[in-house]
Amino acid sequence: MGRCGRWWSRCSVVGVLMLVLALLVLVGCAGGGASVPRGQAVAAETRADVTYTIPAGASKQGGSGPVLPSPLVLRVGQVIRIVNQDDIGYDLGTFYVGPRETLTQRAVTPGSYTSACTLHPSGEITLTITK
Repeated sequence: MGRCGRWWSRCSVVGVLMLVLALLVLVGCAGGGASVPRGQAVAAETRADVTYTIPAGASKQGGSGPVLPSPLVLRVGQVIRIVNQDDIGYDLGTFYVGPRETLTQRAVTPGSYTSACTLHPSGEITLTITK
């Protein structure tokens, strides 16, 4: 392949990668796009209005363990804290909390959002954020 051929090949790869990156940014990388509220991360020492704890061993209870309410209802401005004491991470609707981590988020976008939940026995959870 000549000089022009190698240059064109590199430019094509870079162009495709830039296009893919731009699309991921536009749709929010998580498949939910703009319709899923992302919340606002807050400092760990911020007082939580609502706290849920996932106990150690919850993943071994076969779906009969702790259940988050569905719908989970928050008001704009409220802070939710989810403490995961288990050794695996969980997708909890719009939130992900890793093993032995604590997630603290402030609700910012009103609406009702249903998505997958790896902790809830039904496999999904609805998050409703009111004004």
